[in-house]
Amino acid sequence: MTTRIEVIYITNSIESGSTFAVTADDEPSQVYVPASIAKACELEVGLAYSAVLVPNLHTNAEKTPWLCVSIRGRENALDPTPAPAQSVSDVVERLAEYECPVDAYEIGCSEADLEAAWQQSKIVKVEARESPHHDVCVLWAADLGCV
Repeated sequence: MTTRIEVIYITNSIESGSTFAVTADDEPSQVYVPASIAKACELEVGLAYSAVLVPNLHTNAEKTPWLCVSIRGRENALDPTPAPAQSVSDVVERLAEYECPVDAYEIGCSEADLEAAWQQSKIVKVEARESPHHDVCVLWAADLGCV
């Protein structure tokens, strides 16, 4: 199995303790960090870490191609995630381009901007699970007709 050492930037943490990250390169790729690693290393959203990655063989591998198997330490790296939207209307405009719910990374908006638009009842937040045993996946849509 191929392994890579990459700088990753923690973008999200879920209730189970698992975290998600993106690689800090020119074309960021999604990374899944299991709760056992995230908790043991006390990973923090917004910080960068040197990580050992292997290809993700889980069913969601097309969306999250990398699995973190260990953290080597904290790094100083620039945030590779999309820049914040200019306004709620910008978020609504971006979402209008999609016919089905999408995740924050795909639309190119920050979670904070999406949450702000949702709090103002301008967009729809979709929380889905593949099964009762899977973590919640948050998707966003322009309106209920897209769901």
